[in-house]
Amino acid sequence: VQIPTWNDYSEQADIAPSTHHGWNLLDITSYYLTQFKNGGTATPIVRDIAYVNFRTQQANATVTGQTKTQVIRSDSNAPRDLIEVDTFLTAPATVTLKVGSTTNTYTAPAGVSYQTYPIAAGAVSVTVVRNGATVATITPPNSDYNITIGSVTIQDEHYRYLGSVSSRNDSSGY
Repeated sequence: VQIPTWNDYSEQADIAPSTHHGWNLLDITSYYLTQFKNGGTATPIVRDIAYVNFRTQQANATVTGQTKTQVIRSDSNAPRDLIEVDTFLTAPATVTLKVGSTTNTYTAPAGVSYQTYPIAAGAVSVTVVRNGATVATITPPNSDYNITIGSVTIQDEHYRYLGSVSSRNDSSGY
């Protein structure tokens, strides 16, 4: 397996730990690396984990404080105006994504699951509940993670990645 990038922040193709990614991209990569090393056998999930990724502004936001803005290369993937919730669960659970005043709820199956929703204005949070008990939660550390719809002062096309737990703080395995 080759990961052709580590810190290509300018190309938005980075997985290196950073302020807005933490270790979350490496944690997710470690799950799939373990699966690859085991000949494709699914990696057992031993604890419930949720991740959320999103940009803090629309791809076509009007930028008022810059004279030059980033332009996506024609051979690049288009930026997504989506929020993605990724879950790695030991059993099915109810997942709630809140963005400002918008709430989305769905049942995620055991194992790995991905769900996307359109971005909306406001703070982002994720809660995973099973049998009435919260098993994973994500709350951004500050307002730098709030989503703005419409005009922005400075363009920021980078994605934010937040997780309910990081392997840097817990060595019990995935």
